[in-house]
Formats: sequence, structure tokens, C-alpha cells
Amino acid sequence: MSTEKIYYVNSHLYEFTSVVVSCKASAKHEGQYELILDRTAFFPEGGGQSADTGKIGEASVCDVREKDGEVIHYVNTLLDPGMKVLCSVDWEQRWRRMQNHSGEHVFSGLVHGLFGFENVGFHMGPAFMTLDFSGEFSGENVALLEKKANEKVRENIPVRTFFPTYQEQESLSYRSKKAILSNLRLVEIPGVDLCACCAPHVSATGEIGLIKVLDHMRHRGGTRVLLVCGMDAFEYCSGMQNSVVGVSRLLSSKREETVPAVSKVLADRENIKERLAKLAMEYVGLR
Repeated sequence: MSTEKIYYVNSHLYEFTSVVVSCKASAKHEGQYELILDRTAFFPEGGGQSADTGKIGEASVCDVREKDGEVIHYVNTLLDPGMKVLCSVDWEQRWRRMQNHSGEHVFSGLVHGLFGFENVGFHMGPAFMTLDFSGEFSGENVALLEKKANEKVRENIPVRTFFPTYQEQESLSYRSKKAILSNLRLVEIPGVDLCACCAPHVSATGEIGLIKVLDHMRHRGGTRVLLVCGMDAFEYCSGMQNSVVGVSRLLSSKREETVPAVSKVLADRENIKERLAKLAMEYVGLR
């Protein structure tokens, strides 16, 4: 029996009831149990996004994987088959991941539309996302992409997910890192992107919040971009602002003048080093 996958049709549902189909000791993870529910909103690892965590009854969900249509929840407590359980996904974690992943789709869709480059690598880490593209673009291009991505957030464009029929697939042009022969799921942001993806997404681009590029660099003949979105982007910018405020106070300078103030401190230090070296030479000559 295949698990009903609620996360495909309602990414915002994080509390639900379900029935335990089976629960057995895990052969891979000591002290954990492999639990299968008849329906689940827990997203299993996939598409560059980590699995959800949360609670199933009294059990904590440590990991979630999908195998042969069944979603396997790795939990720390044995639950009896047939039990009806209240389940809750860690919503803060899920929400931030949806903001980041949907923001990545906006950014990658714009890269593809403006420059024709493919996203050939994607990883969602704990601090930021890493996006690898098949071609090189300049710092000016990155600034343009960041601006346009945030404009798409402002437009609050609806985000649609759907499973196209085989006939529809033949007429659609969509991004995909690999050929998908069955169960193709597409995420559509009209006028921005159409991409194969299995992960939960926001319902409209306005939910993404800020899209912020942290850095970019040449990488294997293409470009690597470090990106962060939503609440993660807010916290990053808040942290950077606190650092600037701290440095400006230490240097008794205005925040917008931190860079020239630091440059002056470094220049003064070099002048002092040169003066000390000169004095040392004069001292040696006096002995």
C-alpha cells in the first residue's frame, strides 16, 4: 500500500491525524524504528531538500525517506499498528525550507530565462543554499538577477504544483536536472519558471520574503551562487547590520563610513610599523 502524500497537495498543512500501518526496529539505525503511516505530511529527503522532522504521537521523527511509494518515518519510539496518532511537522523548519527552495526556483528560473544557463547543482545547507550554473556571469549580472528576483517576490505570483499527463509533458518546456520517466511533478511560477521538483513550496512568491545573494564565484567552468531567502535572509542581514554597528562604534565612525574608517586604521598601522622599523634601524646605528 502506498502512503498518501499530503505534502504534494497541501504544503502548508503541518498538523494532521493518521493511522500507524507498521512499525519495526530499524536495521540501519540503532535505537530507531521504521514507521509507516496511511497518510503523511512529512516530506522525505529529496530534490536537494532535507527531510522534515517533528512528532508522531509520542515519538520524535528523526528522518524520513521514501521507498517504493511508501514514506518511511524513522522515529525513536515503538508505536503499535492500528493506532490513530496526532502528527505535527516542525513548521518553522518546513517554512524556512519552503521559502529558500521557492526562492531558488525564482532565481534559477531568471538565470535560465535571461542567460540560458542550466542549474546543474543545488544543495540546501543549514546556513545557505549553493546553486551551480552551467555558464559564467559577472557581478553586475548577479546584482541584476537579485533585483529582478525580489521584484518577482513583490509581484506575489501564484505558485502552482501539478502532475502533467504524458500528452501534456510533450508540449511543455521545463527545467530538470535528469530525465523523469514517471510521476513527473512540476512547480510553475508563471512568467518565471517551470521546473521538475518533488519538494513542498510556498503558495505565492510573496511568501518567500527577501532573496539575498551572499556571494558568487567561478566554479568548474560555470558560476556558483550562495543564496539565502526569507527569515534566514532576514537573520543574516540582521547579523551583518549588528557587525557593522559594532565596528562603527569601535571606530567612532558613521555606519555608512565604516569601510573608509577601517581603511584609515589599517593605513595608520602600516605607517606605525614603518616608523618603528625606521626607529629600530636608527637605534642600532647609535650603539
